[in-house]
Amino acid sequence: MGWLGRRRAKAQVKGALGDFTLPSFPGTVLDSLSALRDPSLTMAGIAERLAVDPGLCARLLALAGSTAYALRHPVRDVGHAVSLLGRGEVEALVLSVAVPRLLPEHPSPSFDSGRFWRASARRATTAKRLAEALEPGRKAEAFTASLLQDMAVPLLAEVHGEPYARVLDAWRHEGGDLTARELDLFGFDHASIGGFVAEKWGFPPNLVAALGDHHVPDAKEVPLSVRLVASLGEGEPDEERDALVVTAHERFGLVSDQVSAVVDEGMRLGDELAARMRAA
Repeated sequence: MGWLGRRRAKAQVKGALGDFTLPSFPGTVLDSLSALRDPSLTMAGIAERLAVDPGLCARLLALAGSTAYALRHPVRDVGHAVSLLGRGEVEALVLSVAVPRLLPEHPSPSFDSGRFWRASARRATTAKRLAEALEPGRKAEAFTASLLQDMAVPLLAEVHGEPYARVLDAWRHEGGDLTARELDLFGFDHASIGGFVAEKWGFPPNLVAALGDHHVPDAKEVPLSVRLVASLGEGEPDEERDALVVTAHERFGLVSDQVSAVVDEGMRLGDELAARMRAA
């Protein structure tokens, strides 16, 4: 069942977070998102609203200026970024830089924040590269959805403590499907929680669906590249790359050598992106 169908189980999903109170976006971030969604505002007006939060602007420019984002011209300032990328892509970048700062950084001893965001960055850059070939119009969506698709993991680690830590440890050491382990023990999975949280935070509907359904192989509303990179976890890059290449060839008929080259590049660019995210 896809995310839209699973919404009827929202009470159960909400219960998975217990008494945990979701943090709210800072007012300046909400104002920036509102500006980007306001068709009456000019690009200059949007840039002016974004510039109110220098920290947000600095992190946004760091991501946009990375080789992972593959812009042909350096981004000089936030106004240039808005005019160069457009509203949708800047909104995706704003979410990409704002969300990580809302999530617990050290929710449990078994959660390694550096490893988590490195894996997330690798998925994001790999998905963006795959989207360039498969779905060019969905590159920004693929990047953001893949970067944030596991954002519920640190939330669940915070709320469920040791029981969830054991699930993470078993998944890292034994491999397999994290969602299956979560469902077996808790009756919910991080994808459902991610979709619920994205909806609560007011993400665009396409991103809500992409986060909630990224592990559903036939979810047509989710970019193909996002579904493909969902198998990339925190394990050994070579093993996970090989698994992705096999899936891409067997399920979608993609040429293995070409996919392998894209994934290798995505892994490399993801490591650089992760370093920028930590420094920003």
